Amino acid sequence: MFMPAKARRIIQFPAHNPPPVYNRRKQPAARRRRWPRFVMLCVVFLYLVWAGSQLVRQEMRMQALEAQYQTLAKRQAALGEQNEALQEELYRVLHDPQFLEQLARRMGMVKPGDTVYVPARPLEER
Repeated sequence: MFMPAKARRIIQFPAHNPPPVYNRRKQPAARRRRWPRFVMLCVVFLYLVWAGSQLVRQEMRMQALEAQYQTLAKRQAALGEQNEALQEELYRVLHDPQFLEQLARRMGMVKPGDTVYVPARPLEER
């Protein structure tokens, strides 16, 4: 009689069915598989915290630089106005003889032939 190949195979069965034994090595392997995930999660979390702190520091630095820029812009405007006033005064000194005479008289100079009056008491003591 013809039998299929599967039926001809003899399979050895154990004499008794032992109680199921849990492989204790599988639990640490499962735990070992969790560690890389945990470590990666910690690394990603620390990177995000670091990146957030860098963003905050950059924002604070930008605010400080903006305030410094505003201060310097105001100072530049004031110095520009002062420069224009000094340029005007310089032009008047070089080209206006009456203005030059006024400056000389403020400094206490007199023309030759002018009469000089000196008060008996200085004006500050009165």
